[in-house]
Amino acid sequence: LPHGGRSVATRLLIYADAPCRVEVNGEEKGQAGEGGSLKVGAELGQNVVKATSLDAGGAWQKVVEVKGFGQVVVNVELAKDIAERKQAAAQAVAAQRQHAIAAQQLELAQQRGYWTDPSTGLMWAMTDNGSDVDWKEADSYCRAFGVGGYSDWRLAKIGELEGLYDASRGVDYRIKWPLTVTACCPWSSSIDVTSSEWAVSFFDFRVGKRYRSPLDLAHYTPRALCVRRSGG
Repeated sequence: LPHGGRSVATRLLIYADAPCRVEVNGEEKGQAGEGGSLKVGAELGQNVVKATSLDAGGAWQKVVEVKGFGQVVVNVELAKDIAERKQAAAQAVAAQRQHAIAAQQLELAQQRGYWTDPSTGLMWAMTDNGSDVDWKEADSYCRAFGVGGYSDWRLAKIGELEGLYDASRGVDYRIKWPLTVTACCPWSSSIDVTSSEWAVSFFDFRVGKRYRSPLDLAHYTPRALCVRRSGG
């Protein structure tokens, strides 16, 4: 029989692994889905079969070659695409929620002036002192640091500073978010008394390495980043 200027030569038997609307050569033919099939007329040559999910936005398309009379089975595979779309949507929602939580945490930390690292329980000043100081000045700065009403702030041990290094951060000074430093290298409280002269350690957040400096080397002036143990 004539059909759009071409003769109907066969039928397509369409199965789908998810409920969907089916088009053949741009014409809507009905619905297919789990547990059933859809039979539609087809033409000799190429037939474009398109399926669109009824509820999840998935889409599938295939060119089916009809070479003669009979029945051609077409399997529409939408379930994987639907699952991937749902997963992507869930991930986007989770990312938005995480972003909102992070924004709230940052605002609260900025208001308080300190942030508690959940992985260590250490409470850190949000940033360093903002200017060059020698080790003794850095030590005095943190002992006098009174943010949050606490009086037990101190210089961090070198291992504690090392624990703040985050190589994944795309900033000059790779310190854990939401902390910032205004220069590369905060002093630590760690003192080496085994060498011929006392030396103190500092940590470089550009490269994630610790260094030592003689205690009396006054011209070398990193910064002071204060810490305390939360719950004290």
